Amino acid sequence: MDNKEREKSALRRFEIIAERYIYGTEAERQVILGFLNENEKETFLSATGLYSIWCGMKTRCFNPNTPFYKHYGGRGITVCEEWTDSENGFQNFAKWAIANGWDENKSRIEQSIDRIDVNGNYEPSNCRFADMKTQRKNQRPKNK
Repeated sequence: MDNKEREKSALRRFEIIAERYIYGTEAERQVILGFLNENEKETFLSATGLYSIWCGMKTRCFNPNTPFYKHYGGRGITVCEEWTDSENGFQNFAKWAIANGWDENKSRIEQSIDRIDVNGNYEPSNCRFADMKTQRKNQRPKNK
């Protein structure tokens, strides 16, 4: 197995474990964390925060069975191919996020992904990390 195959395999293992951590029970989370040393825990929890954001974008845009789909995918909003690529999508998103202000020490209230044009797609040129106050100012008008 060459380095590229090893890297791809490790990333896939991370994605599987991260999904189990994010969507699992508290007991399952503790089991996962029990296998990691302190440095690994910090890295894992930081990465799973980004992974959760990435999964959330894709779910809102591509899963019609979720309640928020009607506000995203149901309106034609999608996630760019660079971030949904089956081999490197998460890695591409993580690199962009780190280069564009994502801070692993901030909570979701202090930062979450925001589309600058609320009618545009999730893509590097239309996304930023913003606090909730900024995001509330950047919403489409409510239907009355």
